[in-house]
Amino acid sequence: MALRIGIDIGGTFTDLVALDEATGALVDTKALSTPHDLLEGILRLCGSAALLLGLAFWLGYGRSLTRLHIRLGTAVVLLLLVIAGLAWRAAGVRLVALAVGWGILVWFLGMRQGQLLPGSFHWVVEVAHLVVSIGAIALGERLVATVKARSGP
Repeated sequence: MALRIGIDIGGTFTDLVALDEATGALVDTKALSTPHDLLEGILRLCGSAALLLGLAFWLGYGRSLTRLHIRLGTAVVLLLLVIAGLAWRAAGVRLVALAVGWGILVWFLGMRQGQLLPGSFHWVVEVAHLVVSIGAIALGERLVATVKARSGP
């Protein structure tokens, strides 16, 4: 039941490959490289892969990749929390508290999605989860940008 993740940080792109050994599910994605901000790059990659898998579910594909989607989503939340913890001095308490609360909301919507608003209006929960997840990635990048701006060149 292991999840294997490989990350290649290149000059232009950073690549992520994730393999769920239990199901054999494999996903790969790439983002612009951020070698000076490794956590930001990994957040982008995990978030992109999780979002793509979520969109595939909406289109009726990739149900066997659910565990991988959950694990990548959990990685996004954990990365957001780590970035918030590292940025608390530069970003301030409000932004860090927002990141912690936002991370909990992403996790809650993702893990409890099936029990929220079942039936023909379940799509509302799915859209909320998508929007909040995109917001988590943006918030992580905002925290990194705030730290950069306050620390100077």
